[in-house]
This record gives sequence, C-alpha cells and structure tokens, in this order.
Amino acid sequence: MKKTKKSRSDTAVQGTNDNSIVSKLSSAKHGYYRDNFLQYVVHKPARRSPLINRGYYIRAKAIDYVIQRFLDCSYHEAAGANKQILSLGAGFDTLYHRYYSLNKLNSTIVYEVDFPDLVKNKTKLINNNDVLKSAIGKEISNTAKNDTGISTATYKLIGCDLKNLRTFQESLLLHGIDCTSPTLILSECVLTYINPKCSSSIIGWAAKFFSNALFVTYEQIHPNDAFGKVMRNHFKQIGSPLKCIDSFPTKVAQIRRYESLGWSDNVILDMNDFYYKILPEEERQRIEHLELFDEFEEWHLKCSHYILICAFLGSLRCQTILGDIKSYQSVDVSPTTERDIYSHCHFLDGSSTKSLQRFGHKICLLDFNSASPSDNNGVFVAATGGFGLLSDSRHRRLSDITVFHIANDAKRNISLISSVQLDTPRLCHAAIAISGNKMALFGGRLSPLKHFNDIIVVTFNLETANKLPTNDDLSMESVNSQVTYKININWEKIIYSGDAPSPRWRHTATKIGRDKCLIFGGITENMKTLNDSYIFEFDSRKWLIASTVGSVSPRHSHTASRWNDYIVIYGGLGSDFKPVTGINALNVKDELDMQWTNFEFEPQLPTRYSHTAHVLEDRLIVIGGIDPFSNCTNELIDINLKDRIWKRFSLQEPNIEMPVMLHNHDSILLDHDQHKLYTIGGGGNCFSFGTHFNSSVLEISL
Repeated sequence: MKKTKKSRSDTAVQGTNDNSIVSKLSSAKHGYYRDNFLQYVVHKPARRSPLINRGYYIRAKAIDYVIQRFLDCSYHEAAGANKQILSLGAGFDTLYHRYYSLNKLNSTIVYEVDFPDLVKNKTKLINNNDVLKSAIGKEISNTAKNDTGISTATYKLIGCDLKNLRTFQESLLLHGIDCTSPTLILSECVLTYINPKCSSSIIGWAAKFFSNALFVTYEQIHPNDAFGKVMRNHFKQIGSPLKCIDSFPTKVAQIRRYESLGWSDNVILDMNDFYYKILPEEERQRIEHLELFDEFEEWHLKCSHYILICAFLGSLRCQTILGDIKSYQSVDVSPTTERDIYSHCHFLDGSSTKSLQRFGHKICLLDFNSASPSDNNGVFVAATGGFGLLSDSRHRRLSDITVFHIANDAKRNISLISSVQLDTPRLCHAAIAISGNKMALFGGRLSPLKHFNDIIVVTFNLETANKLPTNDDLSMESVNSQVTYKININWEKIIYSGDAPSPRWRHTATKIGRDKCLIFGGITENMKTLNDSYIFEFDSRKWLIASTVGSVSPRHSHTASRWNDYIVIYGGLGSDFKPVTGINALNVKDELDMQWTNFEFEPQLPTRYSHTAHVLEDRLIVIGGIDPFSNCTNELIDINLKDRIWKRFSLQEPNIEMPVMLHNHDSILLDHDQHKLYTIGGGGNCFSFGTHFNSSVLEISL
C-alpha cells in the first residue's frame, strides 16, 4: 500500500525516537546519568560526541528534576488516591522502569501513549525481555479496541494518535485514568511535531480534563537566528519538521500560549538557566570533567534553543513542587523594543571559495605598502588553520596558510591567491601581524589532547602576474578584473629561549612594541583555564614571564586589544565555564611594572566569549560572540573606553538560505582612514543538526 503524506510524516517523527534513544544510551554509558534499562531497548548502540552526550544529559536531567519532585510531594488536597504520569509520545523511553527501580512509583500509575505501530514494537520488546517484563507486573484485561499495548495495575502502554483527541480520551478512560488524581503530563519533544492547532488542543484539553495537573514540556525555540535556522532545516530535511516553532518561537510566546489555554501558574527555563542556576556546582564540575570538551559555543547555543515549561493547575502549584524555581527564569514578560539595526554592513558572497568556510582559525590583514600595484587594489587577507571545508566539501582540521583577495569594486569579488601547508593542522591558536608582510602564530591545538606552544613566523611577498592598464579612462572595476596577483608564502618554526608558556589554545596574542607581543590566558592540559601573561621578543627570540601587579581572573576565548598604554581584555569563559563580566586592562607602558585594572561601566557590559574586537580611536568595536543568557549575539557592541559608555546593535542578516553565525570567526580592521571591518569564517558543529560554515564575508563600515 502506498503511504500517504500523513503516514510518511508520522513515520519520520517516529524515527526521531530511534535517534534519541541511541543518544540517550551513549550519554548514560559515558557516566552522565544512570539508566540501566536503555541497553534493553537499543539494538545498535553507537558512541555519540561529547556535545551530544551533554545535550541528552541536560534533557534527561531537567525532566528528571521535575518528575522526582512531583513524585516526592504529598497531595493532601487532591481527591484521587494515586499519582499519575501521562507520557505523550513516549517512544522507547524507560521512564517507568527507571523510577520503579528507585522505588519511586508507590501509589503511582504510569500511562505511555504513542503511535500504534511504535507501541506494538515496544510491547513485543518488553514481553520478550525478562528484566523489563518483571517490573511491570501481571497484565490485566485490556478493554480498549484495537489496542496493541500493555495494561497492568501500574503501567499502561497505549497505542493511539494524539491528534485524535476523542479516541485518545476514550483510550485513557478505558485504562482507568482518574481526572481528579495529581497528574504529571509529559511532552518530551512531542507537541512541536504536531501542527499548532492540534497541539494547542491537546494542551487545552488537558487543562479541562484534569483537576490537578502539571504539564511538563521540553522542546525547541528561537527558529529565526542562525543556529535556529540550521536546527529547523535539519528536522525539515529528515521529514519531521518543527510545526509549532514559528507560532511559539520565544519563551514569552510559550508562556502566553499556556496561559491562554487554562494554565495560569507557569515557569519556563532554557537549558542554560537550568544548567547554571539549578544544577549544584559539584554536579556541573562532574559533568565538565567526564570527557575532554572544546565545543563550548555549540553547547551554550544548544541549551539556549531548548526549554523546559512547567504549567500547573488545581491543587498542584509551582511553589509547592518546585520551590523558588521562578526566580531562576530569565523571561522579560514586558513588551520589548527592537534593538537598533546597524545598517552599515553588507554580506559578501564567498560560497564559491570553499576555503573561506572555516572556524577556529585566525586571519591577518596584509599591507604591502609600496609593493602594492595600486592604492585601490583591494584587501589581502591571510587565513591560517581552523576546521573547514576542502575543495571536495569534506570537513577536516586545516594546516594551511592561505591568502585571499577582496576586490575593491562594486562586486567585491573574493578570490584565493596562494596557499601553502604547515607541518601540522591547528585551530584555536593566536596570531598577530608583525609587519605589513609578516605574521606570527602562537600555540593552538590539534585536539584537546594535542596542543602546542610553538611559534611560527610567516612571510608574504607580493608579485603581479601582469601589469595594470595605463589607460586613465579605465574604471577601477575593469582594472581589478585585469590584474592578477601572485604571493609567495614562506614560513619557519622559531627556535626560542627563555621561560616559555605552557602549550595552550583559545588564548590571545597582542603586539606591545615594535618587536614584542604579549600572550595572555587560554586553556592548557587537563582543560585548565589560565590567567598568566608572557612576553615574546622577536629580535632576541626569547620568552619572558610578564611582571604584572594586581589580579585578573582566568579565562579563554576572550579578546585582547591595544588601546593607548593598555591591553584591553574583554569577555571570555572563566575557569567555572561561565562568561567573565566586564573589562580588565593591563597597563603595559612600563614592562617592569605592568598593572591590572578594571574598567567600570554603568550599566554593566554584556558578557561575551568567542567574539572579536578592535580598537578604533577610543572605541572598542565588538563583533558577535556567545552569551549563554542572551539569544541575540549576532550583534555589534560599540564601547567607548574613554567615556565608559556603550551601545549594542543588531547586525541585519541577509535573506539567504545559509545563515551567518558570528562565533568562532575572525575579523580584521582596515586602516583608520577607511574605518572598515571584515569578518571571515565562523560557525560550528550544531549539536546533532550538522556542521555549519559561514559562506558570507561580513563587511562593516564604522
């Protein structure tokens, strides 16, 4: 029989259960949480990445947090004798068996509902496994027509399409559900796959059917930012689109939805709120040391796009069950004004130049001065390392030094000029321009187990393959189209002396004199976060430990920019993996007595990491970055270092299929006469939704 569009969609949604249960098992096997029963429902285990293991851990932990408190609470005011858990779209979840093994299901009946075909398979699986079957007890008479599930005194597995509310309610009643008993209704990434009208009908039905209930929902939000677009496209491509996310895209929209459907006592947390504000510090420390991990940006983005909603009615109240959890939610329920749009920016298409598409790399502006054939010959940019695309679209760690040219014409064509290979791939290193045609690379990593403290100096020599036309009447566009360039690239690994810094990555390098630079912070062995400072002298090829007075907290993924006599340190992630607040500045005027100081701002500056920053006169221009507690990071922050004031702007994204993620990118500032900035690369591994590389170059006029 040929499948209908509806049946194909239902099958695709059921397929998300298969992927989810394998990922849950991987997370449990690696010690993130305990579930001894997943091994019985997964036929083909697979190891997932640390990012996916963490993602399924936080999902399981957030739901468990609420269920445990629901089960532990006494409900003297409720009429029903038993507690009830109603799991919608339960799939192969092991909820019943987990809590049964913990002796948590006394006077509790668990109802699991899913598509009939899936329930048929789960029934067979349970009946064929002695461990699973012994836990559910003796099966009793099944009175529901066409029901292929299981019915015991404490466990009901029901095959039913949730979209048919009448049949759904009849099935529940036939299995003895009590509309007055305290009931937890669980929707774990379920309602979002049902169209808004039907899913809202389910929420509204529950508010009318149950007298004392708690509706727990875990699902996605924020479909319109870069990560959200990648996430939404992923589910669309696998045939299970997120049907509700456009109708309820934010926390505020979700809260209003439940309020309008009869749930007046509600709380909503995204997973960053839950991870940092609810989980105990010792539990976070345990998680952060289970596996080597260097995908902080993608972790925080994933957590900001998943929410936990708890909606209460009747005698079940939020304060009674979850305590002061509302104090941890970061929801602005008042009308918000749109952030100013920074309109002086353009997105240049670099999709035809695959080697532009990388992240975790570093770039430098090359300035050949008189060697350049024209003052208007465009911009030369050297890019090094990172993780990116090869010409055949494969992904890998990169070992190249590649020069790109951005033409100074109306089309702003971007072309690859020259490229050579280093001896080892690296990413998350630091780089500075020593002079117009020289740059230096410091450290970086191949993996969290293999990191460097070497120094590589790269020299670029520009030639022209043909001469410029001499006709003064030729337009600049025609000039650029007729000039081709050749750049010779040579590199050497420096043999140095002195007190060298430990191998590290996600650190910064900042020039502090004609032949000196300062290295600060980063991550080193065993994921230790650093706050040390070192000076390297290029002429003598010697390392010195910087002599500093005062203190500054450890951090990585920050920026360090030269302003007058100061190195201005902004943002970063601290040793507790929380964003560092404010600006610290190191006065480097006297290298024998360099002093740390804090720059105070009112209101306080936004937190950021994995951003870029440049000084333009007295302004620190900050581009992009990640803030776990704010979803708007594709923005520009203009900080006046002298007057201690700042303003933030949204960077208008183009209406393009491939969105722009402004983290893990790098940027250059042209000379102060042009007041122009370019970002190149950026993106990341978007949880289980695929790897995203920016294909656009952002040009910002300041």
